[in-house]
Amino acid sequence: MEGSVLVKYDVGETWKERFCVLTDEKFVITGEGETDLEAEIFLSGEHYVQESRNKKVLGEQEKAFLVSDLVTNTYFSGTDENTTNQWLQAFRKLIVKKQMDDQWWLDLNQMGLDEDALEMVLDDILAIYMKARGIIDPYSMQADPTKLEEEAAIANLAVETMKLEEEDILAEEEKAMEELNRAKAAAAKAKQKVKRLSVMPGTDAMIELEAEMKRLEELHQIEELAKQDVEMAQAKEVAMKELLANASDKAEQIEKQRKKEATRLTIMPKQGGAPPLAAPESVSKAVRRATRLPTMAPPNPRGRTTIVSRATFVQKKEKEKAPIKNRVAEWQKKLDERSEKQANNVFSDKYQGNKALTTGDTRYGKAVEGSKTEERAAKAAEWVNKEVAKLLSVIQDLGAHDEEAGGITISFGALFIAYQDISDTLVGMLMRAKKRKQLHYPGQMLFQGMHDHVKITLR
Repeated sequence: MEGSVLVKYDVGETWKERFCVLTDEKFVITGEGETDLEAEIFLSGEHYVQESRNKKVLGEQEKAFLVSDLVTNTYFSGTDENTTNQWLQAFRKLIVKKQMDDQWWLDLNQMGLDEDALEMVLDDILAIYMKARGIIDPYSMQADPTKLEEEAAIANLAVETMKLEEEDILAEEEKAMEELNRAKAAAAKAKQKVKRLSVMPGTDAMIELEAEMKRLEELHQIEELAKQDVEMAQAKEVAMKELLANASDKAEQIEKQRKKEATRLTIMPKQGGAPPLAAPESVSKAVRRATRLPTMAPPNPRGRTTIVSRATFVQKKEKEKAPIKNRVAEWQKKLDERSEKQANNVFSDKYQGNKALTTGDTRYGKAVEGSKTEERAAKAAEWVNKEVAKLLSVIQDLGAHDEEAGGITISFGALFIAYQDISDTLVGMLMRAKKRKQLHYPGQMLFQGMHDHVKITLR
């Protein structure tokens, strides 16, 4: 949309008639001549449109509206009310569409795809995005059949990889659902036990009731986290199905174009036709041609650019794009890595190793070497070692030497009070240190109030 409008950038300014061009990406305001750039503002989902009723803004105008992103403000008014309404609706529709696009991109980034898969998906989406907006139709031009074959191979690899990703997402959803069901079952049992203990007399019952209520609260938290995992997995499944459908359509379109181009090249020599047209040098040049505006002035001193345009993003992706052979190799590498991973995964139907490890095996009870699980286990072990060392240091500082016990001792009650300002892991660390034979006390788990008199001895 383009035409003459009245513009001002501040409430106190006077209205100035300017020529404005509104495109899918931005609006450009020229000065007195249509080639003199006054302002160039890229629209985004951060912008909003609002009718202005401020008399200082309106002046002699009957109606005006504000376009703002909370950083820069631009006021518009038409030569009459009808023109003002047309520009107002045009801005509103475009900004709402930008907000929907931004939300869609945000949902895509939250899918959890790795960088290579996301880059391939974005390339497909950018082609659809540009085609829908008339920037360039990659499939309507006469192209090189060899290049189309390579593009078809990439598209098919993308579809195959997305199908494997979808299988992983479905498995993740199933696992999350199982965790949720287990959490619900455990919480139900804990509720029954709490109900039974609440009517039982005695101090032991009260202590056990308190511990069970704390456990019930933890189970509720686990259940809530499991629900969130299920919802996230379901959202990933929906998004992946949509992306897979788009990728399948893209592969089908490329295959049809490849066959059509091969047929055309076969028939054309017989008909004495002209040689095929060359494909465009790059998508970036096509984008620049489609978004070209009148001769631009130096950058606007008001600094009204608020977001990088989609066209600039396309140009950047075009420069970063690797040759087709490298992209094919990357996709093949991802498929090979996943096949190897599934072959070593005992929970996969493609597992090729022994179904069970013996207790004497060096890998028994350990995570796969180099995996994230092994990394997390190493961090957890390091943290436990630090906590146990801290516990032993506190006992040594606060305890007293007992010849009868043969070492430094301290009562559980005194240690519990001292540990209140240190950590909430006292009982667990005591059990871990006892298992390592670094200290000794009778029994296994100690409870406050019930076992305050129990002596803990360092070895």
